[in-house]
Amino acid sequence: VFLFPKDESVHYIKRVLGVPGDKIQFSGKEILINGETIPKEKVEDPEVLKRLTDGLDSVEVYRETINGKDHYVRYSTKKHHQLLRIEQEEVVPEGHYFVVGDNRDESYDSRSWGLVPRNYIKGKAQAIWLSLDPGEAWGADKVRWGRTGTAIH
Repeated sequence: VFLFPKDESVHYIKRVLGVPGDKIQFSGKEILINGETIPKEKVEDPEVLKRLTDGLDSVEVYRETINGKDHYVRYSTKKHHQLLRIEQEEVVPEGHYFVVGDNRDESYDSRSWGLVPRNYIKGKAQAIWLSLDPGEAWGADKVRWGRTGTAIH
């Protein structure tokens, strides 16, 4: 959880990908940190896919491992989403952090607006406060009760 560098009145939640001194590079769907590719495997489990794709056919889900912790990420199969890639290596300077969203191709993150200064970081998200299903109209089915209130870590 951090203050959005472009508007400090807004709190953002993203995954920290790079810490001071790290070298970050995106190459297609691969992410390299200090020259090492982040391990990931494509998810085929229908239950996980149903929960994480929102019914979209144009999304692939992967289980990614960063610092020994697994999490799910989404990638678009649409060509126009390749614009969010950083092909050149970027070194994270002292006092800053490189953050990305788990919806990798549709996330507004460090690839778009830059690094997060250390003093903007407020803490670590602990739980999902509210989860909404984008495929449902407003009503009782809009809230994903199985995710709302669950621990993140």
